[in-house]
Amino acid sequence: MCKHEVMIDRYTVCKHRQWLEYTGRKEDCDLPTCRTSPRHMHNTQNCACHAYVEDIEKTRSVHDTICPGCESIQRSAARM
Repeated sequence: MCKHEVMIDRYTVCKHRQWLEYTGRKEDCDLPTCRTSPRHMHNTQNCACHAYVEDIEKTRSVHDTICPGCESIQRSAARM
């Protein structure tokens, strides 16, 4: 399984994670049947191979608040 590193922000109050971006760091699984591996055996875009990918989360920031999504929901509920 290939592993791709992703940067996240964590929110301690609502316990949500916000994905920010992929860092570009990868660990290759070296499987010829994995679409994301450089050893993938097909050169066509429409092959039936699966992408065996696991995202490895790296925390950029920890916030002692709720996430922007939960904050938006709370503001909407307060207007009603």
